[in-house]
Amino acid sequence: MLFLIATFFHGLLTRSAPGIGKSRVPRSSNDSSQRKGSVPDASYAKVSKLINRRLKRYDKNVPPNDTGSPVEVLIEFKLMAFGKIREEDMDYTIDIFFRQWWKDPRLAHGEDKVFNAAVDPRKLGPHGIWIPDTYFRNVKSSNYHSISRDNMRLRISKDGSIYFSARITLTAQCDMDLRLFPLDTQNCDLIIESYAYTVDDVIYNWKNRGSKSIEVFAAELAQFDMMDVVTSKKASTNSKGSFDSLKATFTLKRRTTYFIFQHYIPSGFLVFLSWLSFWVDRHAVPARISLVITCILSTMFLFESINSSLPRISYLKAVDYYLITSFVFIASCMVEFVCVLNFRDRASVLLRNQSFAPPQIPNQTGNSIAEMMDQTYNCNKDRPNGVAGNLSLRKGAFLHENLSASRRKTPFVNAAYMDGLPTSHLPPHYIDQYARKIFPLLFGLFNIVYWSYYLPQR
Repeated sequence: MLFLIATFFHGLLTRSAPGIGKSRVPRSSNDSSQRKGSVPDASYAKVSKLINRRLKRYDKNVPPNDTGSPVEVLIEFKLMAFGKIREEDMDYTIDIFFRQWWKDPRLAHGEDKVFNAAVDPRKLGPHGIWIPDTYFRNVKSSNYHSISRDNMRLRISKDGSIYFSARITLTAQCDMDLRLFPLDTQNCDLIIESYAYTVDDVIYNWKNRGSKSIEVFAAELAQFDMMDVVTSKKASTNSKGSFDSLKATFTLKRRTTYFIFQHYIPSGFLVFLSWLSFWVDRHAVPARISLVITCILSTMFLFESINSSLPRISYLKAVDYYLITSFVFIASCMVEFVCVLNFRDRASVLLRNQSFAPPQIPNQTGNSIAEMMDQTYNCNKDRPNGVAGNLSLRKGAFLHENLSASRRKTPFVNAAYMDGLPTSHLPPHYIDQYARKIFPLLFGLFNIVYWSYYLPQR
């Protein structure tokens, strides 16, 4: 009886207190509306199954132009890094994200979910899919990045629109004109074409007009400043047909600071150093010659060092004209010294004659000899004939020999005294005096003409 009464009251308490026992969680209006009003997107697995189903009957060798119109391929790329520019090989290296868009109705899957995979399109499905045979006409070598896996991205939309991106490193040919080197500006091209398909099958266009199709991520270079990137399009025709050709032109302006400090300033300093020979005494022949020869050899070393990293071209560069002119100025110092040694300075001769007069040797003229002969004859006319005759002959022979010897020795005595004059008493040679003014004036005039001609052409 008591058990029945307890059970009855327990039932009443459970009905009146809904929070006790099994609780009910209220459902939000947002969740209910999402379940009633929206349809969830297809999963990657479903899209992948649809793509694989279409790839079973897919022929990757046939371009998607069943309608007869050519396939339009849109191109753009992102410049990640501009590598080394090698003048000796006339090429440059770039690292890019190369992007292509085209439409293939055979891969339309009809789902809102976009098929997105990091996969090589050539390895998709059993045999891969058709991709444009895009190639770079002026590229020497190229490679895809594959760390930690292939750096490729493939997206297929519901209508069959395909986006393919790959990271590529290219080494391309750049036809450089080095006549203004190192004050030059180079235009390096990257030419994009289809290898096999003519404009009847495939046409190429830049995705955006102007330079917007090329995104420059890093434009810092060691020896160049990237001034501009220009895109253009033209048709190239050969014996196989007409092909669309896209061209991207990089305008690169060389930085001259390095070359000014490494070549121009040292070359000018060597010219200035060679002028010091004009202040060295002309009798110090080894000192003047060694100074000029050292400057000549140093200039030749500069010329060799700057051309060692450049191709062997058949024309002269701007820096060649400067170094050759510097070499001519230095070699002219040697020619000037030869002129100094071969042209006697009149002022120096006068100073030598005034400072050190040579000893006076009596000039045995004809009259003095005649008087001596008369004295000899008068002195010996009272002696016997044999004795007098012998004395007269010996006296005359002695006088004739003395006269001849004095005439022969006089010039050499003068030269000996002239050469023995201390060089500290000699003024500078007049040729040296003129060279001290003319050489700097001509070299300064050359620099004005040189920089006025080449700098505006940059």
